Amino acid sequence: MAGFLLKFAVSAVLIWLLVRGFDTATLLDHLANVRLGGLLLATALLASLSAIQAWRWTVIVEAIGQVMTFLRSWQIIFIGLFFNQTLPSAIGGDAVRMWRAYKAGIGMAPAVHSVMLDRLSALAALVLMAAAGLPAIFRLMAGDPARWAVPVLVAGGVGGFSVLMTMDRLPRDWRRWRVAQAAAELSADARRVLLRARVAAPVIAMSVVIQLGVAATVYVLAGAAGIEVGLVDCLILVPPVLLVSMVPISIAGWGVREGAMVTAFGFAGVAADQAFVLSVLFGLVIMVVGLPGGLVWLLSGGGKGEALEPPLTEPAADGGPKAD
Repeated sequence: MAGFLLKFAVSAVLIWLLVRGFDTATLLDHLANVRLGGLLLATALLASLSAIQAWRWTVIVEAIGQVMTFLRSWQIIFIGLFFNQTLPSAIGGDAVRMWRAYKAGIGMAPAVHSVMLDRLSALAALVLMAAAGLPAIFRLMAGDPARWAVPVLVAGGVGGFSVLMTMDRLPRDWRRWRVAQAAAELSADARRVLLRARVAAPVIAMSVVIQLGVAATVYVLAGAAGIEVGLVDCLILVPPVLLVSMVPISIAGWGVREGAMVTAFGFAGVAADQAFVLSVLFGLVIMVVGLPGGLVWLLSGGGKGEALEPPLTEPAADGGPKAD
């Protein structure tokens, strides 16, 4: 609870620091004039990306020796999106996904690893896209020290993945520690997913498509709000903004994302108050997309471990779970 309160305080302070410099009436006017059609289109676009995420998760699950149907995966994805908005921790939805995957017939360790690797594949795509956009970012932010934040984050991401891939090479004596053993097992599964071309290629490709879709969502929202910004600018600037907002110091990135959006989109000629409104709209759309997950959760038993389709209990030929 202390951690949640600290993150809540960080989000609140960061948002307050931004809002105090804006005219409240102007912000409300921006929000009131958002075109409903564009808002609905952005919501539909972002929601559609959940299907790609579900497909990506099934590939990851299969890569670590388990089985999950696409429909089951999509159901659990939506449930996770809902709980990301309702639980006090931004990773609450991931914990729910792990539990639901376990109840669906996947072992506990593979369930945990699959969700973590699903998250990490999204992070890998952001790192790759941010790295690819560095030349354009340096052109847009020429002379501004803030431009160095992106390569630092990229380098940190590369370093983190390098450590992840080698954690099972730790000295054998360290394996007696439960945390070290768990890290070693995750490392082995990470290599199965991210270092095998036949698995890594579709997983990273889907992750990139999702991030492109997110950038397109921001572009559609900008159009709905009457904010003049190009699609190419969104493709360049949104990945580093999301990368910054993944730093776990706030609630679901609130506050951090708004500050990053104001800074980044300012270099594309977007006024600070407009960039702030754009970020708030994006956050609200994320929340709306997660709402149907509550209905899916209720229809699947409301936490009783029931499912919309039969559980995966029939043993497969290799001893693992088998899809219906």
